[in-house]
Amino acid sequence: MSLDKEFADFCINYLNKGLTSEKLFTYKEVLHAAIGVATETAEMLVEYEATLNTPRNKRDFTKAVKEAGDVCFYLIILMHEFSIVGTDIDYTICYPIDVALKRDTIDLLELVKKYVFQERAELHNSIANYIVTIKSLLTAFIEVSLHSNTTAATCYCVDKLTKRYASGQFSVAQSRERTV
Repeated sequence: MSLDKEFADFCINYLNKGLTSEKLFTYKEVLHAAIGVATETAEMLVEYEATLNTPRNKRDFTKAVKEAGDVCFYLIILMHEFSIVGTDIDYTICYPIDVALKRDTIDLLELVKKYVFQERAELHNSIANYIVTIKSLLTAFIEVSLHSNTTAATCYCVDKLTKRYASGQFSVAQSRERTV
């Protein structure tokens, strides 16, 4: 997956945390990222399925690719928090990919919920494994189903966020007032 250091730095710095080897996020932010992976995956799949209802020669997966960029943003946060390094992880892909993505994002959300609210640190490795799996599934889905690549998806994400937040970093006030 082309989640390179430049995009990772953008995501972490965007949240005004700075990229270091320390754990930077609160439980609230980790849960927000897990929710983000789940909801953005759902939005991506809705756009994908809507496109499948159009004639093959008129299909445009751009909206789904844009949503995939949002999934990448939240995955970067989780990868950083759970110390997942490297971007090229081989994983046997389950088919159909969209079904596996739905299942695994829901499972990830359930584990993070327990990790946060029940303070179950022993779930760390299981969560990391789900993040790696989702990352691999997302890469395959973008390439096989959306006929695109993760670089295009992450570029859409960067473009949207820089338009949405003029300061170049997230703020609650800008989030509430956003129009993009």
